[in-house]
Amino acid sequence: MSDLDSKYARAISVVRDHLLDGVPLFLGYSGGKDSTVALCLALEGLRQARDAHAPLPALTVLSTDTGIDNPAVAAYRNRMLAQLRRHAARHGLDVRIVVPRPSLSDSWVVSVIGGRGLPTFPESSSRDCSVSLKVVPARRALATAAAAWRAECATRARTAVGGAFFRLHDMADHPHPPVIILGTRFDESARRAVNMTTRGDRARQISVNADGDHTLPLIADFDTDDVWTYLALASSKPDAAYPGFAPDFAETVRIYRDAAGGECVIVADARGVKKGGGCGARHGCALCTAVDQDRSMSAMLTMPGHRYMQPLNALREYLIATRFDWTRQRWTPRRVTPEAVVDGALVLQPSAYGAAEVESLLRYALTIDALERDRAEVAGEPPRFQIVTAEQLILIDFMWARYGLHRPFHALAIYREVCIEGRRFPVPTIETPAPKTPIPNRRVAIDHGQATAMPGLSDPLVAALAFEGGSDAIADRAPRFEVNAEAIGFLLDYDLDRLLDLYHDGGFAPGAAVGWYLRSGIVATSGRGIADTDSMMRHAQWLESEIGVNHVPAAAPLPRDVAA
Repeated sequence: MSDLDSKYARAISVVRDHLLDGVPLFLGYSGGKDSTVALCLALEGLRQARDAHAPLPALTVLSTDTGIDNPAVAAYRNRMLAQLRRHAARHGLDVRIVVPRPSLSDSWVVSVIGGRGLPTFPESSSRDCSVSLKVVPARRALATAAAAWRAECATRARTAVGGAFFRLHDMADHPHPPVIILGTRFDESARRAVNMTTRGDRARQISVNADGDHTLPLIADFDTDDVWTYLALASSKPDAAYPGFAPDFAETVRIYRDAAGGECVIVADARGVKKGGGCGARHGCALCTAVDQDRSMSAMLTMPGHRYMQPLNALREYLIATRFDWTRQRWTPRRVTPEAVVDGALVLQPSAYGAAEVESLLRYALTIDALERDRAEVAGEPPRFQIVTAEQLILIDFMWARYGLHRPFHALAIYREVCIEGRRFPVPTIETPAPKTPIPNRRVAIDHGQATAMPGLSDPLVAALAFEGGSDAIADRAPRFEVNAEAIGFLLDYDLDRLLDLYHDGGFAPGAAVGWYLRSGIVATSGRGIADTDSMMRHAQWLESEIGVNHVPAAAPLPRDVAA
């Protein structure tokens, strides 16, 4: 047996043995070459364990959708997941595919265009985007799936007999912590090798990281040639040299070749052709601003089949070119609490886009979506991406009102402008990017008592007019901000003009939209979320009335400035 075959065999046997021991295994699948090889090996381990005819944990595949993935890569990944489903069904393998997504309020679109915060830029001290868009959704999905598996074991044990009863009962009452199979390799890069060594990773051995996660780096000692060799010879066909879940993996090779501008993938790997930083993903998010240049996207755009993504890249380039233009951002406090006020002053910094900029960004994003729908219609195919969903549009509108950025339902007015009236707002090209300058800050005098005395959600006029005499009660509440998808269609199709005529053009304060959304049940949140919204609105109302933070460009002088 060759060294290569020995590595494959050891990886398969490790998966088989853990499953036979009742260890629930989860595998993070990105569609990349490494996670694809790890998945093939894990599936073969599951097949061999199944032949022992003992109750086994399922193999759960987690494939995160950030909402702003490179559309070509996302489409490829979805096709591979469809192949996986067919393969599992054909061979009777208990494979469960879970696609974690960020919560609506944590999505990139709501966070950035909704005015909550800025994108992650190359200079950012942390990669918060990776945490909110990938890590948190995956952790949530893993915890949910692990709990569901324990409950399933308990249910199945009630009707099981003999050894199966005791095995299921033990897996329900004394579960092994879920183990995450990783496709990380020491050979990937020097930085990856350092990170893996620091974590204590060892090939095919379970370790516990600093966050308490149990991980199994299944192919940690594979080199790049091992990976490409496996993919070249793997197949779901019975006579394949190595087991796979697809007839071949030519499409995996193709997506890497496209990201290298058509260059041989092995040569590109040897030269380290990647996205260029950020979270380390070769094929990053389409709107990734954690790197100055997205080399994989740039390479793909040279190929006719991927040029439909050009508008997405134009928006990314715009964000990168304007990141030091403080006039596009607004003064925001990190916190607005009595404890954050020191010597009667509050520190403000530009940490979110200003009212005019979020308005522009929404126009650009909706225009890009409209152009993609037009392109798809001519091509006779479904649109290949959508930046802003209907649910995100509603929550953006809610957030703008929450922060006091615009008149009530202003995001819906822009939607009507672009999607109904047909106006288009192409992303401008920034010929000369704003030069890098220090982040400005201000200390402003604040009276916390005056801030808490602002109306917040308590708007008597809105309460009197709510639903033209209907209930003033806040609707059912959800754990996080959620949007009633069924109600959106009626709002946009039948109630939009009336809503804009009454509120947007009727002289109401921004907060009127917040109360309307909560009372109608279109937006729901927890009691804590409502309390936080009320507190945030009070301080936003005070900061705007006293200082004008929403409409004074960052770096400009502010009323109530005090010495730093």
